[in-house]
Amino acid sequence: MIKLKIYLSPSDQLSNPYADGGTNEAQQCCRIAAACRTALERCGFEVKTSFADGENAMYDRVRESNAWGADLHLCIHTNAGGGRGCVVFVSRLPERAALAQPVFEEIDAITPYRSSYGVREKQFYEIRATAAACLYCECEFHDSAETARWIVEHTQELGEAICRGASAQADVLHADVVLQTAGKA
Repeated sequence: MIKLKIYLSPSDQLSNPYADGGTNEAQQCCRIAAACRTALERCGFEVKTSFADGENAMYDRVRESNAWGADLHLCIHTNAGGGRGCVVFVSRLPERAALAQPVFEEIDAITPYRSSYGVREKQFYEIRATAAACLYCECEFHDSAETARWIVEHTQELGEAICRGASAQADVLHADVVLQTAGKA
């Protein structure tokens, strides 16, 4: 069986402060990614990530993910804008919905507020530029003191939830990789 390769890309937004806790999006998303990496490796996935500091690290991450030949590129972010709940963005709906839905459901099951956002289509840079299927997770909103505190206190659980959702779709990813490999022979 092909060992699936998952690239984790935590937010590089150091200047995106949390409403509570004296922290920022990049710091907390790196904590979530570290927990997710441990969980994914425990499940037998090959995992790569970068915890490089600095705005715009995402461009290096996309290059690294593409060069490595990732099967899945998972962006890990927290949101701002006055809402509550998680959302997972993909490049193409409904095609990628089956891949994203389990990740959304696992995150949504543990966050303090059920989300009305679901899986949505967006064309963010990482979604457009990665060769692999890309899921762009916005785990919860950090511009409310209550949900910012919740994120800081639950980074381990968020990483585990993302792993459970990605693991649920391993067969879908595996079939896609087999088809891609067969086409290159």
